[in-house]
Amino acid sequence: MAPTHASPDVPAIAWNENLLTGLAEIDAQHRELFAIANDVRKHCAQSESHEELLIDLSHLRSCAVINFDTEEELMSTLDVSPQHREYHEKAHQDFIHYIDRVARLLVTKADVKIPLMLDFLLKWMVSHIAGTDAVFAHEVLAIRANGRTPRAAESADPHLAFDLTLKDLYASLENQTFEILELNLQLQEEIARRRQAERDVSLSQMWIRAVADQAHSWEYWQGPDKEIIYMSPSCEQITGYSVAEFTANPNLIYTIIHPEDRHLMDIHMHYVSQHQDDGSEIDFRIVRRDGEVRWIAHSCKAVYNKQGKYMGRRGSRRDRTERYREEESLRMAVTVFEVVNEAVLVSSRDSKIVSVNPSFTAITGYQADEVIGRDPRDLADPSMQPLLMNDLWRTLVRTGRWQGEVTLRKKNGKPCICWLSVNSVRNDAGHVTSFVSVFSDITERKENEERIYYLAHYDVTTGLPNRALFSDRLRQSVLAAKRYQANLALLFIDLDKFKPVNDRFGHDVGDQLLKEVAQRIRDCIRESDTAARIGGDEFVVLLPGTNTEQNVKAIAHKVLQEIERSFDIENHDISISASIGIAIYPEHGEDVRNILKNADHAMYQAKHGKGASIVSFSELGVGANQTQQELSY
Repeated sequence: MAPTHASPDVPAIAWNENLLTGLAEIDAQHRELFAIANDVRKHCAQSESHEELLIDLSHLRSCAVINFDTEEELMSTLDVSPQHREYHEKAHQDFIHYIDRVARLLVTKADVKIPLMLDFLLKWMVSHIAGTDAVFAHEVLAIRANGRTPRAAESADPHLAFDLTLKDLYASLENQTFEILELNLQLQEEIARRRQAERDVSLSQMWIRAVADQAHSWEYWQGPDKEIIYMSPSCEQITGYSVAEFTANPNLIYTIIHPEDRHLMDIHMHYVSQHQDDGSEIDFRIVRRDGEVRWIAHSCKAVYNKQGKYMGRRGSRRDRTERYREEESLRMAVTVFEVVNEAVLVSSRDSKIVSVNPSFTAITGYQADEVIGRDPRDLADPSMQPLLMNDLWRTLVRTGRWQGEVTLRKKNGKPCICWLSVNSVRNDAGHVTSFVSVFSDITERKENEERIYYLAHYDVTTGLPNRALFSDRLRQSVLAAKRYQANLALLFIDLDKFKPVNDRFGHDVGDQLLKEVAQRIRDCIRESDTAARIGGDEFVVLLPGTNTEQNVKAIAHKVLQEIERSFDIENHDISISASIGIAIYPEHGEDVRNILKNADHAMYQAKHGKGASIVSFSELGVGANQTQQELSY
């Protein structure tokens, strides 16, 4: 609070030769007291704050104590009369008491009459030097000149009697002065309380507004001696410590800093201590009351009054833990983006590539600058465009993600089979802002899978389906025939005279012969039919949708004629034949086992008849099944 003591002015007190005591050391101290007293008067006239006047009064008190101690030591050393020593020391105590009373009134920050009190103190000082100190000096000089002052002279000394009377008068005046001031304070108490209430409301509104404007930050103000002048309530939310705890222990602001980061604050405070801080921000960790470590952004700035005097520093601390974690996550994401083996492609909402990682270049052959700005769909194999336009994008819109197998085209034009995952990225409002696509090259894996599948389902020598794949297709065909009440036929083919070829020309020629037989069988049937090799020299043909035995026999005769045509293998003219059995669904069997068994039975009869012939199961006698060696499936 600014003091209201600008008028009336306290008159200056000038030092003059009449105040000399004849004691050089004492006179020098008196001169210094006069100089300090005039500084107090000048500062009072300039309307300085109560705090600054308190500092001035403290200086005046310190100098007065030095002077009083010098005089009292001299009185003790020279054995000045007890009566003089008693009232002289009492005068010193009264003056110190007067200064302390003035200081206490200033501390109340009330509307006290500062000039009136200062005028009283200064006049008391002049009176004391001209009276009590003059009597004291007179006696000291007499002792130094004569050895001692006669006790009779002490009691008869008119100066001493006058000074005692004057001191009693000043003591009475002092009490009345302070009583008047205290009564004046009481009269102003209600007004002061009301003004304080108004100021508190105004200040509270200002603080509430500041907290509302910066609810996430922790604000504080430390005075010149690091005492807490203001601490925002948000300190407790950030640190776990209350305002009262920081106020009671200002050093807590420093001690909660993580031990590994305190050197950062030490360097910062080195500049602050020299008032060179510019409000720059530093980051460090703190340890909360509960032990949790949080990241803090700290800044502070020196505060000066209008006269340029340092009044402390204002600090601001923001909890940036979440921001730090987000930055750390971002750094980690960037690292993963750069080193992950999968290709990563980021595209905008309008399907423009904005970023790719090094693995993208390694897989596709495209450098980043060659694809940025292009549509990701340009990388797809033309055969994949309908899928990308339909299933992929519909699923993305509906669920925000899609994954599956796609075929891309590398920069060199080669196809690349990839496993692709696409995810949409949404902002806080839920709107799609971009897409992240991650894919890996599975071409080699797919080739291996296809090879394993081929080996498991196809005959390596002829390339025809093997027994497992044929059985599955026969099962599916029977189910379809049942559902649609259709027919299907089965040819069971066993080569005649194949073993002698193997024995005479070797297995290589035999394998080549099997390949050419397989090709001739394929040439005789439709693409919807299935030819398979199920044994060494045994083949089967599945003919779905063939509705008459006559048609089936026509196909069987065509197959037999092709097999009986001579083969030219490695300059060897080779002739073989075949025995073919026929079974038709549902006449010759209503399930897979029976129709296959009956086709085999018919082939058995053809082979053990005259050979090189075709036999339908319908041509066999009723008891033929009993002699057939059943084929187990």
